Amino acid sequence: MATGKPLLVLLIGAFSACAVPISHRQFSIGGSSGHSQEFASSRELLVSGLVTEAMIFSKSNRFFEAESRLRQADYLNPGNERLQFDLALVMGQTGQGVEARELLQQLLAKKPDDPNLLLALADIEFVLGSSAEARDKLKVAFVRFKEAGNTKQAARIARSISNVAFAEGREQEALCYSFEAWMLAPEPQQLAWHARMLIAQNLFKEAEQTIRAALAKGRALGRNGAVQHALGLARYGQGDYVGALAAEEQALDLIAEVSEMGGEISAAWWLFKCRSLAGVLTEPLEEQQQDLLVFRERGGFELVTWPGALRAELEALQPEES
Repeated sequence: MATGKPLLVLLIGAFSACAVPISHRQFSIGGSSGHSQEFASSRELLVSGLVTEAMIFSKSNRFFEAESRLRQADYLNPGNERLQFDLALVMGQTGQGVEARELLQQLLAKKPDDPNLLLALADIEFVLGSSAEARDKLKVAFVRFKEAGNTKQAARIARSISNVAFAEGREQEALCYSFEAWMLAPEPQQLAWHARMLIAQNLFKEAEQTIRAALAKGRALGRNGAVQHALGLARYGQGDYVGALAAEEQALDLIAEVSEMGGEISAAWWLFKCRSLAGVLTEPLEEQQQDLLVFRERGGFELVTWPGALRAELEALQPEES
């Protein structure tokens, strides 16, 4: 599921390759054959170098350094729309949302149908607290990508719309776009996210049925840690603690391909294991409890899609007295 920041498919770190062309007819020298050869001017090479440095900085989350390089590049090559787009993205990451929005709005006025500009502006709107505006722009971008046949990107945007709608309390709309994302991109991650949107609305049985129906059509979908984790959460919500533990153990076995979920899957597994076969909660061992507290302190957004009873169990844990 997506977080508040960044909300969308990550735009930062995926700059427009190079915002400035390297070769222009700025000057030329004669070649051995008598034909002229094109070379980039020293200014263009400098701009290209600055953009490259900005890309490197952004990939390591050093956004202030990236912004500095892009501002220098923009000064040397004013009016370059691709460069200004990259600059707006970085400004959104350095707390200059209002300025980033103004720059993106200027670019959008020139290219009102550009879905990438709409995505970037939606992200900024959400960060600035204007979730309704963000949702509206996402919907326009969603239609643009879907009409263009880019189902992968349309699915990602549908997922973001679902998350925003859920945050606003528009639960039915959240479910509709979540289902749309799963239908457009029937892959393990989208299946897991859709099941978890159902779980977030206490539709535990429906979540398990969705996963089971998908696995009946394609067993390969089940060989995924995110899917097995979602199945474990769905079973836990129904009080099937044994089944939940079995699914979570499979998720642990498949954790390598979803390493970013390692902390969450491990925490859920510990909590599932703390319940006996009779369904009675037992105290975790000291080492287990410490791992759970570390996960809880991280405050991951994924807890929103945990069954309420499981969140309560996590919140009830108390640090050991020294």
